[in-house]
Amino acid sequence: MATWVVGDIHGCYNEFMALLDKTGNKADDTFILIGDIVDRGPDTHKMLDWAMENVTPDGHFQMICGNHENNIIDDYDRERKVYKDIFRDGGFGSLGAAVLACHYGFDIYMRDEGYETIRDLRPFIMWFKKLPLTKRVTVMTSEGKEQEYVIAHGWYGKNLKRMGILWDRDIDDKGHLKEDYHPVKNEILVHGHTPVFIELGYPEDGRVHFREHSINVDCGCVYGVRGEIGGRLAALRLEDRKVIYQDPV
Repeated sequence: MATWVVGDIHGCYNEFMALLDKTGNKADDTFILIGDIVDRGPDTHKMLDWAMENVTPDGHFQMICGNHENNIIDDYDRERKVYKDIFRDGGFGSLGAAVLACHYGFDIYMRDEGYETIRDLRPFIMWFKKLPLTKRVTVMTSEGKEQEYVIAHGWYGKNLKRMGILWDRDIDDKGHLKEDYHPVKNEILVHGHTPVFIELGYPEDGRVHFREHSINVDCGCVYGVRGEIGGRLAALRLEDRKVIYQDPV
């Protein structure tokens, strides 16, 4: 059995499928997606359809919430408040008349697939709302010792409120690395959110960034797919910290 953590996918469906093949995708393995499976990349809808069909709370494929999923939740809740009085007065007749507007363009991706209204998007938003913010897993290392990991999308530091877990980064406003994660016991933090390019000074290729108590698995795949920088997708095996990479296809 192996436990894999997959970095920010951002609609890079083809790269994700190829990465799964490289891992062997054994039936008794566990895959945990670090969040941000939507937006920016070419196949948000494909990736989301796959996730809603395959991700379960404690199954073969699992997922935590990213800031992009949370953005869409906030956009949905805001738009519903805006249109609340109109719904009550019968101005539009139903939720179907209201159009969701999202900061990062999720609404545009989905309209291209025929999901045009708040009512159309409601099943996706309700699914996002059920995603956990963090996961804790304990694995047996290749040395035969137990190791606990805490998995969060953003920097799991001092601000443990929802927005802190989703949005905080391990770099400061000047782009300098903050102090490493401070474990309560002996746990190691695995996170994404901040592309490793920023941490490592923009190398030509993305690579998982290991620190003593934290590991960043966001290797900026979507940037490589868009031809902007040499990003790729990464899967980290927690038992021995082996990394498998997938370049843009």
